[in-house]
Amino acid sequence: MSLINSNLVAFVALFLWILSERQSYAQISIDLEAGMVTTGYSDVRIPGEGGTFISFSDELSSDPKFFWRIRAGYRLGQRGEALLLFVPLRFTYAGSVDRDIFFQGETSPAATPLTATYKFNSYRATYRYYVVEREKLNIQLTCKTKNCLNGFCDM
Repeated sequence: MSLINSNLVAFVALFLWILSERQSYAQISIDLEAGMVTTGYSDVRIPGEGGTFISFSDELSSDPKFFWRIRAGYRLGQRGEALLLFVPLRFTYAGSVDRDIFFQGETSPAATPLTATYKFNSYRATYRYYVVEREKLNIQLTCKTKNCLNGFCDM
């Protein structure tokens, strides 16, 4: 075994021994999740009074979408943890309907080709304070914001 390899093995062994002997609280975590998603329903009417009700998911067509979400966390000492979550989500629907549509102040005659966008990005910042260092009891404060856009792109 070369001197470099034996030094590396010794360093790794020392590092693992230090970690096993001391409890470390400052930790970074990153979770990435992905999959396929469809919309169960996406029903809109803009403006709420006077606009035409339209179901993007039932009356227009859209393919299943690939989605992803990422969460990053940082353990702050023994009892605190800060987390950030980002989930971008955007669907595009296309098609036409057999009636006039009044949507966001504009009218599209029946059978006009429509393209609609449903955007629902989600952001969440979380701070957790662990009252007791057990899995079953903690207090968590959360602030969540969303960026949402529903509308026709082309009429």
